[in-house]
Amino acid sequence: MERFDLREGKQLGFEDMAVLMGKPAGKKYESSYEQIAKAITLFCGDEARMDSLSRLFEYVAISVMTRNGDAHLKNFGLLYESPASEQGPMLSPLYDVVTTSAYDLVNPRTQAKMVDRRLALNLNKSKDYPNRQQLHEFGRNICFVKQPEQVIERIGDAMQKTLQQHGSRAEAAFLKRMKREWDDGRLSLERSRFLTGGVVPAQSNKATVRDAETQAGRYADQVIAVDAHHVFQNIGKGEQIKHDRAVFGAIVPQVGQMLKIRYQQGQVARLVIDGEEKTQGKNGVER
Repeated sequence: MERFDLREGKQLGFEDMAVLMGKPAGKKYESSYEQIAKAITLFCGDEARMDSLSRLFEYVAISVMTRNGDAHLKNFGLLYESPASEQGPMLSPLYDVVTTSAYDLVNPRTQAKMVDRRLALNLNKSKDYPNRQQLHEFGRNICFVKQPEQVIERIGDAMQKTLQQHGSRAEAAFLKRMKREWDDGRLSLERSRFLTGGVVPAQSNKATVRDAETQAGRYADQVIAVDAHHVFQNIGKGEQIKHDRAVFGAIVPQVGQMLKIRYQQGQVARLVIDGEEKTQGKNGVER
C-alpha cells in the first residue's frame, strides 16, 4: 500500500472536504455530493478542475455500486504541493471504501439487527441510492462527464474482475454477502447486458426497501421486480419487501404475479403464487 500524499519523498498538502467547508468532524454527514463538486470548482486550479470533477463522478458511482454508505465529507479531499503552486489543488485518490451494507448494525437498546442501505451524503436532495438516470444527470450536469454510462459499465467490469481475482482472500460467508450487495449495486445502474434469465432490477428508488422478516413475517402483494439474488414485492405506502431469491428454490415468482408468503423460524412455511399453493407440509417450498 502506498501513501498518496507523498510524491518523490516530498509531503503533499491535504485538506478534507469537511475542513474546506468549515464543518466540524461531527457534521461530516451533513452535506451533499453536489456541494463537493462546488468545492472542487472553487478550490481546484484550472488544469485540475475538470479532471477532479470527472474523478468525483467515478468515486460517487463506485460508492453507489459497491454500496459504500460511508462516503462522507472527510473521505474526500484535495491534494496540493503548496498553496502558491501553479498547478493548484486537485482531488485526491479514492480512499476508505467499505461495503457498509455487508455488515449488520445492532440497535444497542433492542438488539435488533439493521443494515445501512443509504448514502452518507445527499445526492439529488436524498440519501437514497440513485437510479441510473439520477446518477447520469449528476455526471452530466454537475461533473460535466460526457458519457457517464461508459464510466458505470467500466466500473461494473472492474468489480467483476476484482471478485474473480481476489475473492478467494475473503471468508466464504462474507464474500457471498458482499458479492450479493455488489450485484445489487451494479444491477440497479447497468444495462441489461448484466442481467440473466430475463429478470429485471428493482424499479423504485424512492420506495423504502426492507428485508423480509424470516422469523414470523407474512406478506401478500404483487411481485414488482426480480434480480439475480432477490425478489421484490410491494406492500403499500411506498414500501417494498426484499426476499432472498434462494428461499424459493426452483419456483421463483415472476414480475406481475401475486405472491403470498409466510415465514416461520427462518424458513418458508407457506407460499402461494397467483392462487396456487407451492408448499408441501412443514418442509416448505417444493424443490
